[in-house]
Formats: sequence, structure tokens, C-alpha cells
Amino acid sequence: MELQFEIKGELKHFHSVELQINEGEKQVSAALQQDRSKPGHVIVSCSASHASLPKLTFRVLVAPPGAPGMDAYDLHVKDFVDLDKLRR
Repeated sequence: MELQFEIKGELKHFHSVELQINEGEKQVSAALQQDRSKPGHVIVSCSASHASLPKLTFRVLVAPPGAPGMDAYDLHVKDFVDLDKLRR
């Protein structure tokens, strides 16, 4: 899987992307390595089994200047991938 976005607007102060795996009450997260070879863009990627896709979330972290913490934007993979087509 690959997530690519422009560093502008709400993502202007982009900090990092984490991959989260949610399994019931258990949650595991890992920071993903960023590819910034395309100016003004960030690309992150990872591999996952079809069975794990509904459990995966890309969490984009943004650190606005002067803010006490970071803002998080959660992108649930199941909202962007047609899981039924992948199972065929």
C-alpha cells in the first residue's frame, strides 16, 4: 500500500505518518519511513495481507507551530480500498 499527499493546507506542518493495527482492544503502531523525493509531497508505503486491511489505519501527524501537541488525521484503509474486489 502507498499513501501520497501534498504538504499544504492542513498538512502544511506535517510531522510523520504512523501505521496502526487495531485488533479488538489491542493496538500496535509503527512510524513509517518518509519518501520526500518529490518536492512538496510525502510518500509512505507498507505491505499487508488482505486479511489485515480492515484493521489498518494511516495516522498522519501534524505539528502546528505554537500548538501544545500534534493534530492527528486517521485514514482507515477500509474507507479507501474496495475489500471485496481484493478478495477475488
